[in-house]
Amino acid sequence: RGFGGGPIAGPESDSLSAVGLLCKLSPENVVFGFRACASSNGVRSQMRNYARRLMNVSRINTNVAVSTDAVIYGYSSIISPNCFADNVQWIGGPNMLMPIINAAQSSSTMALSLRMIRESVRRHPPNLEMLQAGGGYRVLALLLRQKRIMDVSVLDQCFAFAVHGFVPGFQDKDSSKSKSGSKSESGPLSKVATHRWVFADLDAMKYLLLNHQVWDLNGAGPELPLRLLTYFNGLVVAHSTHAAFNSRRLHLLGIIRWTLHLMLEATELFAGGADGALFASRDDDSALDVNPSRRTAAAAALKNGWFAKPMLVSRVASGSDPGNDMLLSCKTLLRRVLTFMLTPGDLEAIAGAAIYTVSITGGILPDSDQVNAKMQQVRDAGQEKLAPGAVARVYLLRLLEELVVDGVNEIVTDDAKGPDPEGQTE
Repeated sequence: RGFGGGPIAGPESDSLSAVGLLCKLSPENVVFGFRACASSNGVRSQMRNYARRLMNVSRINTNVAVSTDAVIYGYSSIISPNCFADNVQWIGGPNMLMPIINAAQSSSTMALSLRMIRESVRRHPPNLEMLQAGGGYRVLALLLRQKRIMDVSVLDQCFAFAVHGFVPGFQDKDSSKSKSGSKSESGPLSKVATHRWVFADLDAMKYLLLNHQVWDLNGAGPELPLRLLTYFNGLVVAHSTHAAFNSRRLHLLGIIRWTLHLMLEATELFAGGADGALFASRDDDSALDVNPSRRTAAAAALKNGWFAKPMLVSRVASGSDPGNDMLLSCKTLLRRVLTFMLTPGDLEAIAGAAIYTVSITGGILPDSDQVNAKMQQVRDAGQEKLAPGAVARVYLLRLLEELVVDGVNEIVTDDAKGPDPEGQTE
């Protein structure tokens, strides 16, 4: 477990050293030791009492006149021969553990409870089938939605349900080792960490991750969705061994429209944060004319961290990136998935999202002579900045441009190979 304590074992490694149970004594100092898996039936098995013979595994064995093994007697077994997953199956399956999720009062307890359920279905097809067919993921999604105690540890556990090879906490472990790396904790993932990730469980992905009701953006900041987008990009990154397989399965679940929905919702929140910053910086009474509900929503968005420093229009027009990590991650995910799976409906959805961004007018105060005169001075000085709606529109239009260029390059490559000999005879 945990890749043998390798570089991406993470805090969830089940090795003895990770949980503090590794015996550090020299084997020469062990006088007598038993290994439960090396036990055999006792010599007095005809008795009603339980009897189990344990083999001595110590190296010190010089007295040949005394028996080196031991026999334990009792009314029941002191060591359960079944693993944890088998015991969970015996009591009724992983759905019987749902009350533990309901009783969780903190994010750490929630993460441990989710890990317990995940361990009960790992490499155990009967339990996994009971969790999927018995509505276990739907119940989990409902409980997560009601609890509202999400953090990165809960997100990691949910992602581990759906992706084989993912070890929760490995990213925090890497960031703690190299603090001089990326500026944010949701930076690019290493090749060693992601090259063997496999999207294995569609139900877990559908109900736990691709569920906007579970991960409500209005009550939290951009950290959690940005971390989730980073993980999704790790599934379909170019160096991933299973990038094509993961992309097609994500496309099957509607990842394109999910990402566009997330992108537009995040854009509206960034627009609200821009409004909040603009209202707070105004000294005149122009902000007082704004609807009170809009001012309240803008202040909440700004408080939750939905604010990105706007870029100059002149710099973005020359090809620079608008500088919004959240929206850039959405665009990167769309680009990578559509590389392997592109349909006319996807292009239509992207075009529709780009048109919708015109209606997102955050960061702009109501029209007035004073405001219009000041904005004209800013334009004349070349210091006009992009609003969040315009930033999202730039990303979507650049995405469409890249997809068109890919299509043209593919046509040129096919023409360069020449016509099919069999097609000429026909």
